[in-house]
Amino acid sequence: MKICVICKGEILPDENGWDGGHNAMPVRKGKCCNECNDGHVTYRRLLDDGFTEYDSTVLTLQLKQLQ
Repeated sequence: MKICVICKGEILPDENGWDGGHNAMPVRKGKCCNECNDGHVTYRRLLDDGFTEYDSTVLTLQLKQLQ
């Protein structure tokens, strides 16, 4: 069983069967679950790329709705 380095929950397989998790950088070093990737990691990467906190929040929420 693989554990998310952010929430400490189990990393479950995605819809394609991949169970290796996601790169958790820049939030933490290691692998994270789908939920933490879609929220924390995506948000942080947008901030690091120069987006405002507001825009990062809006884009992260929009990406979650697309899934």
